[in-house]
Amino acid sequence: YNWFLDIKMDYLALILPLTNYGTMGFAFNYLHMGEMEVTTTKDPEGTGEKFNASSYIGQFSYGVNLTDRFSLGLSVKYIREIIWNSHADGVAIDIGTLFRTKVEGLNIGMSISNYGTRMQFDGIDSYQPIDISEYEAGNYGDVAGQFRTSQWELPLIFRIGVALKPIANNFMDVKVGIDALHPNNNSESINTGISIDNKIPGFGVLSFRGGMKAIFMDSPQYGATGGFGLKMNYLGNRSIQIDYAFKDIGILGNMHAYTIGLSF
Repeated sequence: YNWFLDIKMDYLALILPLTNYGTMGFAFNYLHMGEMEVTTTKDPEGTGEKFNASSYIGQFSYGVNLTDRFSLGLSVKYIREIIWNSHADGVAIDIGTLFRTKVEGLNIGMSISNYGTRMQFDGIDSYQPIDISEYEAGNYGDVAGQFRTSQWELPLIFRIGVALKPIANNFMDVKVGIDALHPNNNSESINTGISIDNKIPGFGVLSFRGGMKAIFMDSPQYGATGGFGLKMNYLGNRSIQIDYAFKDIGILGNMHAYTIGLSF
């Protein structure tokens, strides 16, 4: 989908049910942007060269029902970030649980995301000639040197959420959810949303969704979110799903996301 500042993100996922052994999934996430001008202190208007930046995530996930009410899921992710000729690599895991209460339609979930290694940029862009003795005559100006970049932590997030289905019948399902987030790099916040699924006999489901993000966050840039989805049945229990979402990101503008899903 199209993110702010001409940044784009593509996402591809495959989910494989394993009958009595849980569910396995694979996902690939690609964040990229267009080419940009290379600028330096000597050439602030550009050197004539171009560079780009991108991020990749490859993910393997597995989830299983431990009991009829309690489920556990785990994801292992390989992360790679690239800026021109430099890159940073990392590995992280996500782990989550879901508890289905005895109250009909009430579920409670918890998760920890991005628990993993630190990341650090490395590459030929950090190699620069250094004059180790600029006040002395001699061939000191071409000594090979390297900038040592700092390491940084991945954005570790602890999340707890509650979902409730107050209306569930043959014509409509209404779902309400709220998440509380505790990140290591920002203030705590709350996300909330609602989904209204209208069941169309013999065709599928038409859904309308809305919500608010980053409630109580210090200086939030997020506003209201909204969207709709269409799930069309074919060949009995197979379906095609098309979704659209809109998100207000304050001074960074508006974001539009499109998703196509296929069950088989």
